[in-house]
Amino acid sequence: MEYLENEKLYNALENDNQIDFDVKNWILSLLESDPNLVHKTYKYLRLQEDAMKTEKLRLQEIQKDKKLKADLIKDTILQYLQDSNKKNIETSIGKISRRATPGKVQIIDITNVPDEYFKLERTPKLTDIKQGIQSGKISEDIAVLKKSETVTIS
Repeated sequence: MEYLENEKLYNALENDNQIDFDVKNWILSLLESDPNLVHKTYKYLRLQEDAMKTEKLRLQEIQKDKKLKADLIKDTILQYLQDSNKKNIETSIGKISRRATPGKVQIIDITNVPDEYFKLERTPKLTDIKQGIQSGKISEDIAVLKKSETVTIS
């Protein structure tokens, strides 16, 4: 871990899923005495987060490929069972069998589906509400605009 001069802070953060009061106080004291260490640890953790995102995408691609291959085998087996009019095949590790499943609904013309068969969700448009509060069109007894601050670490 050449990126970190001192592994103590990193290890304290890594070994505790729920950061406790002592670690937070330690970070506050380090901000006074050695802000570089806090900054480097933050950067290192963000780099690890980015690496995890990349790895997750790589694994998702592998998973998708494996699923496609497994589905190909499954579809081929089903076709074989249907063509040979067999219900199942006994193997040394178990049984391969086909069975009927409940049908899937496929909508042909959505305009003819009655309203009672639709899900309707009412979700507020937060951006529009924010603008309404700022312009005075929406009173603060309906919605409140909470302002906050953030930290940019570059």
